[in-house]
Amino acid sequence: PKVWADNDKFYMILGTRDELNGKVVLYESDDALHWREQGIMAEGTGEHGWMWECPDLFTLNGHDVLLLSPQGMEPTGDRYHNLHQCGYFIGKFDVTTTQFTHGSFSELDYGHDFYAAQTFLDDQGRRILIAWNAMWEQDWPEQREGWTNQMTIPRELRIRNNRLWMTPIEEMKWLRQCSFPLESPCFSGKAFELEFDVQGAFQFSCFQGTATLSVAKGYIQLVRNETERRIQANCERVRLFIDSSSIEIFINDGEYVFSSRIYPVNHTLQHHLTGNISNIMYHSFESGE
Repeated sequence: PKVWADNDKFYMILGTRDELNGKVVLYESDDALHWREQGIMAEGTGEHGWMWECPDLFTLNGHDVLLLSPQGMEPTGDRYHNLHQCGYFIGKFDVTTTQFTHGSFSELDYGHDFYAAQTFLDDQGRRILIAWNAMWEQDWPEQREGWTNQMTIPRELRIRNNRLWMTPIEEMKWLRQCSFPLESPCFSGKAFELEFDVQGAFQFSCFQGTATLSVAKGYIQLVRNETERRIQANCERVRLFIDSSSIEIFINDGEYVFSSRIYPVNHTLQHHLTGNISNIMYHSFESGE
């Protein structure tokens, strides 16, 4: 549930479903203990899956945003190839009528592992998002060690061109132990941040080919174990984070984001970056480098 207070009342939205489609239901309360169902604020129309999980409603830059994780969406072209999706509608919510008038559904992250995103408002007024960096029904090697999965790094949300953009929160820079320009195409590292400008085609291969990010012919593509996720878009700048078994890629200062888990077979720390790029900076999160 997502709960908030407004005009001396409490409101809550919950994800649910009927026989065919996902829905989000609104509740109202005077004390946050006893709740009255107010009706359906949004529901699917046959193309957005059969269940809407983890709804989140917030206002950003004068717009109302309904964030949700639909289960059961069918793949369409390059879109919706994860088992379940995570995305949003931008529109206007009227609490008196319980109606949310909105535009089309948009994916929030284009990687292999991103689900159940939730947001909060911090004391600086930033809308910050953290999601589950994982996907249902996967073989998670770390289960043998007694744990599984992880959360994404915190991301600040903005609305630009009627879309949500996500950028790493400024505090991520506090993790940097050392920084230097990268001059060799081959380098090593277990936990680091890499940023560079793009003038054309390039390829970045991490953990000796476990995952590969590339740009060519108008496409941005992330391949992991021969399974690709790609979008048709221009790429001008890349900022990516790697931490042992994850990669989070921010394109054009957060216009597009790819989040995926990666599992190096031989645990090599070697990476390779080539192509028409410049201003390459490497920031290590490991002490002693």
